Amino acid sequence: MLKTLINILSNTIVRFIPLAASFFLIPVIINYVGIEVYGAWAVLGAFVGMAPVMNMGFGFVLEKEVARLKSRENDPMLVTNFLFSTLPIQFIIAAVIMALFLLVIHGILDITNMSPVLRQSFYNLQYLLLLFLFFKYFSNNFMSIVMGMERHYILMAINFFYMVAYVISVLTILPSHPNLLGLVICNSIAMLTMFVSLLFYILFHLTIDLKKLRFHRLERSIFGYSAHAFTLQLCALLLFNAGKVILGALVSVVEVSYYDVAYKIFDIIRFTFDSMSRVFLPKASGLKEMNKMHILSYLIHRGTLHLVAFWGALSIPIYIFIDDFIAIWMGPDFSKSVAILYVLLATSGFIVLSRISLNVFLGLGKLKWYTFIRTTSTVLYIIIAFFLTKRFGAVGLASSLLIYSVISELLVMIYSFKEFEISMTQFIFKDLTRLGALFIICGSVANYLIYPFLPPSYLSCILIFLIFNTLFGTLYFFIMITSKEKQLARSIMTHCIEITLGTLHKIKEKVIR
Repeated sequence: MLKTLINILSNTIVRFIPLAASFFLIPVIINYVGIEVYGAWAVLGAFVGMAPVMNMGFGFVLEKEVARLKSRENDPMLVTNFLFSTLPIQFIIAAVIMALFLLVIHGILDITNMSPVLRQSFYNLQYLLLLFLFFKYFSNNFMSIVMGMERHYILMAINFFYMVAYVISVLTILPSHPNLLGLVICNSIAMLTMFVSLLFYILFHLTIDLKKLRFHRLERSIFGYSAHAFTLQLCALLLFNAGKVILGALVSVVEVSYYDVAYKIFDIIRFTFDSMSRVFLPKASGLKEMNKMHILSYLIHRGTLHLVAFWGALSIPIYIFIDDFIAIWMGPDFSKSVAILYVLLATSGFIVLSRISLNVFLGLGKLKWYTFIRTTSTVLYIIIAFFLTKRFGAVGLASSLLIYSVISELLVMIYSFKEFEISMTQFIFKDLTRLGALFIICGSVANYLIYPFLPPSYLSCILIFLIFNTLFGTLYFFIMITSKEKQLARSIMTHCIEITLGTLHKIKEKVIR
């Protein structure tokens, strides 16, 4: 269990690092390139973000199969042979994606409300964007392979290099090229850094024996799994990326900028919990291979509860001071982003409920019912988004995502709890009620006793966040000790004490020397 906790922490930091870098650099980037250029880049970035992930679900296949083959441990060449056997289909999918990109990009740009000069700049840079797309596609696949190996701490280090490359690129290139070309170059350099780092690590980690290297015919079940995973990915892409394209087409790219600023904070929360739950995909695949399916019910029940607790600890302080934070961070011109973020934070609360169930289903290959729920809900989302965005702009787009989440995520949670025989009554009326009481107590202390006496500033925001989380974490940890998590809580505490004492001992030895 401790290894799982370490992987959860590492994978969370993996996703958080690039998002944090992008979050803090937004004011710098907008200051250099302007609101319209940034909004146009957000629209195209959403489309570019859709293309490489639309890899026919093959990223999930790589992660699941690598975890399954790795758990056998009887032949170190099993993983190597599988990966080399998938290379032809990976290159075919990449070629199809890039061809589709060249065909569709003109249509996307034509329906987006932007100046003719800016539109022409995109046309001139389409081949450089294509190269960026290539690196992003294979970087995603390489990350799936490393996650299948359960080497999440390696991804943490590689994403740190990515962040450093991106920050240095922005601070050195944008001052001399404050335009779309500078943005594309900065993102391409950062993605190339990640691509090369992942490639070298995978080649170094694999056991490669040319005499034992075999190209095997892939099983038919893999392609069936890939088809379901592709449908799920397509739905996710339409949810989290296509909305910006709709907003840019129906309203303006300036409105996309307001939406994207709020969406960056929502992305940090969403990706944090996606990464925390992503470790359950290889875990479920490995447990299935070792015939230990009975453990999954416990993991889903308690894991989902802990994710909701972490969501509250992260989101409630944001609710308390987000209006001041947006004003300090982006300035008064982005006050509209506050209302958008309130809606998106509520959306993230429902998304958290189904994250672990999704990854367990992916790990087990049980995707038929889940795919049906996602597909029908996404079609409903597109219809609602079109009408609400046209009438209410960015707030309407965020509201349509909230409506989708309420319907889809609750259905997934209900189906998951029924499939693994988890008591829905206990989860809602006992576990969530107890969490709700903690949220109210800690939120009241942070909001009514501290907030009125502090002037709006970064320091005040950080102070309230720390006080809320310290109080909440203390009470929640006490509940863990007095419940079924007693042994787990004590093992975490013991492990932390051992690490602290060991570190102090090493410092003492160095001082004596």
